[in-house]
Order: sequence, then C-alpha cells, then structure tokens
Amino acid sequence: MISIASTNPQLHNVFDAKTRPEWLSRTLSSIGVEKLVDDALCYTLAWSCPEPPKFFESTVGIIYFWMLVFANVFVLVLLVSVVGALIRHLRDPSLKVLSEHRDEIAAVSLTVLVPCYLPNEQPIILETIRYIIEKIEYDFPFTLIVCYNTPKPMEFEKTLAKLDGTVFPNGRSLRVLNVKGSISKAENL
Repeated sequence: MISIASTNPQLHNVFDAKTRPEWLSRTLSSIGVEKLVDDALCYTLAWSCPEPPKFFESTVGIIYFWMLVFANVFVLVLLVSVVGALIRHLRDPSLKVLSEHRDEIAAVSLTVLVPCYLPNEQPIILETIRYIIEKIEYDFPFTLIVCYNTPKPMEFEKTLAKLDGTVFPNGRSLRVLNVKGSISKAENL
C-alpha cells in the first residue's frame, strides 16, 4: 500500500497523532473524536497507525474486497445496458414517425366497446367505465360505448342513461346503448 504521507509530508504532520499540533489534539480530544479520527486516518490513509492495517489480508477483508469488485462490475454492466437502451430509444424511427403524424393520428377516432349482460355485471360496470375513462393510457380523446342487454327492465338502466353522452375532462366521451332483443354479448357488439 502506497502511503499518502510520502507524497504530502506537511499534511501528514498535521494529522498524524505523533506529530499533530497540540491545539488540534486538544480540540479533537475535547469533542471526543480523537480516537475516531485516528482510526479513520489509519484505515483510509495508513496515517496515525501503530502499524499499517492488514484488513485486506484477513478473511473478512478478502470477502469485502470481492463484494466491492462484484458491486462495481454490476454497476458497470447496468450502466452499459442503460446507455445502450437510451441510444436505441433515441434512434427508434417509430418515434419520429409518431411525432410527424401526431395530428393525423389525433384526427382518427378511436372507439372502445364494452359489451355487458346487465344483471350479472351491474356491480362492476360503473367501476369499469371509470377505469377506462380515467386510467387507460392513450394520448388522444376516444369514445367509450357500453352496449348492454338485459332480459327485463332494471332500475339501474336509469343510472346508465344519465351517463350517456357525458364528455369527461380528458376529452373522452361515453355512450350507453341498450341493445334490445340481444341475448348475448356477441350480439351486443
């Protein structure tokens, strides 16, 4: 181990326990960190040591050394993969095409259809509508059509009818259609 003391003797004389100025020793001692400073200097810079530390010659030191090597290799591999992914992302031609045709894409309407059999799906349909309107990630407004059938009139249909035609703050709109005569979700579509 190369000692920094040989390259900077003035700094070594200030901090080494044997040669440090008396005022510095008293200050470190009065705040109770003299031993802590001496130990830190011993293990990091090989200063203030009765004899140089042999940490890396012990079993614990060898394990610690290889853990550091593994951690550094892992970080290097992670960094290379992140930089590679960033370069690939920046060179992706689909992003350029998307940005060039963004207005055209926005002009094309999108419709989401949710067929349901009302007696069975009454407890979940409002939550499904809310989720689609608020949580689906899509940059443009779209229309959600809930097409349902029911074997007999239900009170819940009034709730759905009130929601029909609603335009939400994100630009998405809701249409509710009762498919009369339908006996399946496939017929609803």
